Amino acid sequence: LGVWDKAWPEAIRVSVSPDGDMLALALNHPAGILAEALLERLAVAKGEGDSGLPPDLKPRLDRIASEPAVAGRCARAMLFSRLTWFFSLDKFWVSTALLPKLDWADREEAAGAWQGFLWSSRVTSELWKHIKPRFLACFDHIVELGEAAERLAPRFASVAIEGGSEALSPTEAT
Repeated sequence: LGVWDKAWPEAIRVSVSPDGDMLALALNHPAGILAEALLERLAVAKGEGDSGLPPDLKPRLDRIASEPAVAGRCARAMLFSRLTWFFSLDKFWVSTALLPKLDWADREEAAGAWQGFLWSSRVTSELWKHIKPRFLACFDHIVELGEAAERLAPRFASVAIEGGSEALSPTEAT
């Protein structure tokens, strides 16, 4: 992790164009690669259920979550691609550090976060309760989502089918 700590400040200085799919950019950007390295380490160290983030990884994940540079958005896109998993590990951290970034008040931040999230394959009913209004707002931001918008309707259908009558109100279902 010492190498990660030395590499992170350099990674966020590497320029990146904020245009395009943030997750695709993250796959080849140093900040995205460092985020992926933490995800791999977390996969090995993870606890059971909502056990929280390991104390050696949490400060680094906090740095990614709060980094204002565009490179930080790249790294966050990687985290959002595993949002359901993160939520199962540490609901409080996800609710405070990541979920606010899904809010369309900051369009660039939200677009990158949703592009990462829509790459993932599943939404649990518990996470859906926390992201539902923000998710539904995505339909008003198709242009900002770029190619990720193609995954919006299938994800919505999946949530509606798996969640049954509890997932959507009658007006949301029409």
